[in-house]
Amino acid sequence: QGSSGHRETLPATVPELGAAASSLVTAAAEVVTVLGGATVAKGFASHRGRGQRVPAEIERSVRALDAAAAFIRHPGKAQAVLACLRSWLQGLESNRAEYEDERDTPSSHE
Repeated sequence: QGSSGHRETLPATVPELGAAASSLVTAAAEVVTVLGGATVAKGFASHRGRGQRVPAEIERSVRALDAAAAFIRHPGKAQAVLACLRSWLQGLESNRAEYEDERDTPSSHE
């Protein structure tokens, strides 16, 4: 969401998504260059080492941009996150089902 409170329109087609992804990766690479380090973390560390405080909002935004670009550069990582989430949710569902089965089974104390 922008500062006006309106959401930007998402690209509707695969070519538009490709162009958006390319733009995102390019911006992330430029951030590293602008910061002057081999990575975002090293760039920020360099500025801190010179006594320059990095505003938290800027650091959060830059790190979010870097993370988003990393998922585009390494799509297998995005799939791994999704698989991990699905596994966790499946475990929750299994635990919930076991709990409900135990609750529905008459106890020997009755």
